Amino acid sequence: MNQPLPIKEIEMAKEFKRDLVQLAKKAPHLFVHPRYLEVMHCLTNGLALPAEYKNHPLKNNLKGYMDCHILNDLVLIYKIEQQCLKLVRLNTHSEVFA
Repeated sequence: MNQPLPIKEIEMAKEFKRDLVQLAKKAPHLFVHPRYLEVMHCLTNGLALPAEYKNHPLKNNLKGYMDCHILNDLVLIYKIEQQCLKLVRLNTHSEVFA
């Protein structure tokens, strides 16, 4: 069995940075929420996300990206390529897929 490879680099898309600023104003407690911390820990350490996060690949224009549900209506869109975690969006389902 292959050992998971930890992430060596993290890239944040412009939209992800904008989402962070918006969420920091609306819900600053989110960034210390156990579910957010668990998702980031798993992703940065090359670990599979638990099933409760409903992690799944996206289709159409977001093919190749993943979607996980941190909270009921808070989704993270990301991609992992060659030990690089690319964070694309972190917002409500309606904001991300509008």
